[in-house]
Amino acid sequence: MKTPKNLFGLETEYGLIVTGGDLEVAQAAKLMFAPLQQRYGSTSAFLVNGGRVYLDVGSHPEYATAECVTGPDLLAQDLAGWHLLEQWVKELNTRLAENHSGNEAEAPKVHLIRNNVDSRGNSCGCHENFLLPRTINAKFHREAAALLPLLVLRTLVTGAGWLSPEGRYYLSSRACLLQQEFSAHSGEDRPLINTRDEPLADTRLYRRLHVISSDTNVSQAATLMKTSLLTAGITALGSGFDFSPWQLASPVRSLSTLAA
Repeated sequence: MKTPKNLFGLETEYGLIVTGGDLEVAQAAKLMFAPLQQRYGSTSAFLVNGGRVYLDVGSHPEYATAECVTGPDLLAQDLAGWHLLEQWVKELNTRLAENHSGNEAEAPKVHLIRNNVDSRGNSCGCHENFLLPRTINAKFHREAAALLPLLVLRTLVTGAGWLSPEGRYYLSSRACLLQQEFSAHSGEDRPLINTRDEPLADTRLYRRLHVISSDTNVSQAATLMKTSLLTAGITALGSGFDFSPWQLASPVRSLSTLAA
């Protein structure tokens, strides 16, 4: 396949935790997005930087970067969303304290979690999107499958790490939850690559590669590394590089074994 100019972005799901008081997480999420709802009549909005912030299914905040062509732009976009949501949580906690006559000790407190799995096993994903030419549509699975070994191996250097409730350390928490290589669903089957065809551009020319197998990471170096590695893999594939010698019998099992 011949790939167009590199174009990629991130979608990062955040978790919320509430300590103190009797405020439920779902209520906290609605309160967090209340100013946005009041201003635009929606809990979803595009921002002046081209990114998008929204309250996703399951009452969790999510931020999608604008489409980027360089790694530094992607990092800046990702960091902007992170700081925006942190500011919203700070403002929400101020409002909650004011509702308790300024007594912060009695007021519930909301915490923003940039993590991959919580204590109950709920997973927050970090989704990567890459522009692909529509000409590969008929052989999309074959082309995408060639990249699976790279998705597995990059976890060695880009996994966020995870300490399980049993006290066992893993290189990646997300890797432990994945169930298959491809699926059109993201929440139920938890594949490495989501195949839902949402090109978000001219449908005659483009489609997207939607990768949902990697960890959210607080390290910008790891974020840059994981997206750069996959961009390089896509470029190599488009140049005719043969990945067949590195194919894995079971990428999902290999990823789980590597992470453990």
